[in-house]
Amino acid sequence: MVVVETIFKDDSQAPPPKNGYSVELIYRSVSNEFEEMASRIGAPKRRSITLHCNSGKSQGNTLFVFGGSRNKSFFNSVNFYGIEQQSWENVDAINPPTERAWQRSAVIPELNSIVIYGGYNGNVQNSDLFEFDIERRVWTQVTLNRPEPRPLGRNDPTVTVRRIGNKTQLIVVGGYHDTFKHLNDMWVYDLASKYWSELSCKNPIEPRSGHCVEYLKEHDTMLLYGGFGNNVCILMLAVHFTL
Repeated sequence: MVVVETIFKDDSQAPPPKNGYSVELIYRSVSNEFEEMASRIGAPKRRSITLHCNSGKSQGNTLFVFGGSRNKSFFNSVNFYGIEQQSWENVDAINPPTERAWQRSAVIPELNSIVIYGGYNGNVQNSDLFEFDIERRVWTQVTLNRPEPRPLGRNDPTVTVRRIGNKTQLIVVGGYHDTFKHLNDMWVYDLASKYWSELSCKNPIEPRSGHCVEYLKEHDTMLLYGGFGNNVCILMLAVHFTL
């Protein structure tokens, strides 16, 4: 059972939403300021809602960019941005997934890998999982040990790493599906057993996509922020796990 609690629901407390393409910015916590990336040499073309995350130990303090869309074209390229070096690298990745945008990712540091889930290519909403080996630069599609149940294909969910004891799990929340529209279901994928399970939820969130989630291990809690749904809202929630 998952319990959802609203922390605040006052839009005046939240930063304004932003749409469209944006410049690349880095937030420096020491100075409490955003700064624009120093170089776009070798950078991918600007595109909508691509994948960004820290790429793990072998690449150091690096951003990872995969896929995205622009002018009805979809991509499956991989790019690294070295934050300290302030430079881009176009990665010649092996066996990449199909072109897509609005997929989501999670870093698995102990495996030195990144996992992506879902996404949309203009025709198909994916429900597949791919693992990217950062050091070898090889993609591998994850084969499930139990094909069903599994979440609907979707774009714009969240994918969050949860560690309990010696277990590593991925938590998928919400997203968008062409038929069922905005979703509010929650799924857990166990990396060891390689199967999905749906989480029952008390006081479920409003259906949404494009939101953000951060997991707080010490409280076994997720903080969920924002998103776009049938009733547009900016909302901070605490999602407490009592499994």
